[in-house]
Amino acid sequence: MAYRYFWKVVVMMPFSILPTGTDIRVLCLSYSVRGIEIHCKSPCTGDACPRCGRVSRRIHSRYERIVWDGAWQAVAVALILKVRKFFCDNPKCPRMVFSDSFPETAPPYCRRTQRLTSQLLDLGLALGGEAGSRLARKLGLDWSADTLLRVIRHTEIPPLDRVRVLGVDDFAFRRGQRYGTILVDLERHKPVDLLEDRGAANLSDWLQTHPGVEIISRDRWRPYANAATTSAPKAIQVVDRWHLRKNLTELLERLVQ
Repeated sequence: MAYRYFWKVVVMMPFSILPTGTDIRVLCLSYSVRGIEIHCKSPCTGDACPRCGRVSRRIHSRYERIVWDGAWQAVAVALILKVRKFFCDNPKCPRMVFSDSFPETAPPYCRRTQRLTSQLLDLGLALGGEAGSRLARKLGLDWSADTLLRVIRHTEIPPLDRVRVLGVDDFAFRRGQRYGTILVDLERHKPVDLLEDRGAANLSDWLQTHPGVEIISRDRWRPYANAATTSAPKAIQVVDRWHLRKNLTELLERLVQ
């Protein structure tokens, strides 16, 4: 009776702690040395062959697939997927056997759910590899720093929208030795690109391949001015507020001295 009540409360929560994809059906919950185990299966009686698309219901065999999900109260959660293998009934298809697919919950060959991958991506982007891994372990997500960095590298970068107001400034790879250039969309307050140096050539190439910049906010570094004048002659060049205050402060200090 208590289990039924717990199950009803879990399902009716406004936020979901159970997988809610339409490609799985939750069977039961259990606990083991791995943590909380959620046993699931596909709700369909058959599946389509990924090669030819024909639906088959002839079962070849069954096996269990373990996919990790987000932790509950710092306790690891594993989805135990009951996977079936089907015969492909298309005699012309080169693929004779295929398995159940769970595209919303766990794509093929993935060992993590989509929402766990999203959580690891947020940790990696916010803290980096080592610090993100230490916090993940405290949250019940026992994933290494290399995994967090690998998730970041495999993330697709969204296409760059048109930048109207561009901020240009330098940053140090190694202070006093090597500098680069950061480009920021000042209307959306988001970085859009990093250049490997602070010369005029790379900035000119970027402006030519990304037309439409109307305002360029920069410091008084001469190569930036030359690149903006050459590659974006119609853009208005302004000095950003931080450098304006810095230059004014330095001028006042020299005047007082």
